[in-house]
Amino acid sequence: MQHRFSLKTMGVTLAIVLLLTGCAETKGSMAMLDPVDKSVELAAYQQLEIKAEAKDGVPIRDDEMERLVNTIKAKINEREDIRFSHVCTGCRLDSGLMMKLTVTRYEKGSAAARFFLAGLGQIHIDADITLVDIATGKELAKGHASKTFAWGGVYGGSTTIKDIEPAFAEAVVDILDQHPASRLGQQRDGSRREG
Repeated sequence: MQHRFSLKTMGVTLAIVLLLTGCAETKGSMAMLDPVDKSVELAAYQQLEIKAEAKDGVPIRDDEMERLVNTIKAKINEREDIRFSHVCTGCRLDSGLMMKLTVTRYEKGSAAARFFLAGLGQIHIDADITLVDIATGKELAKGHASKTFAWGGVYGGSTTIKDIEPAFAEAVVDILDQHPASRLGQQRDGSRREG
């Protein structure tokens, strides 16, 4: 009787853990800490510069940061190609929109721990995002993006932080889409994009 109860309890616990965690491809979460003022038209910006850094003590190598930023750029270009004619990093624009990305957590977790039990050895990526008007230096909005991966078994053990970066990047791109006039799929004149 106890054996049956413990297996049932373990099954329910595992199901709850799996429901509370996302898979590698599920978009990360985003929260606006200081939303875009309604008088600001993000859709009016032609150029976007991404400036990325890590908070002190966050273990992310330069090549990992470069890969993460390139993934974010790719996601922006997939979803925002009509809004921004130019997206760059380290380009020192005179005008346009700057996205300051501060990585606050970059944990690769333990593949072995994830393999043996879902919820252990989790992968985490968190970042604070600030949108700034380059010409004036005015902060337009602040947000936070995060992605956690905690699946177990072969899937959990074989998933790496590189695999969840695209899902994290989707959450970062959502920060740019918080103003009604800048909804994805709208052209500058407000008409819907074809295709």
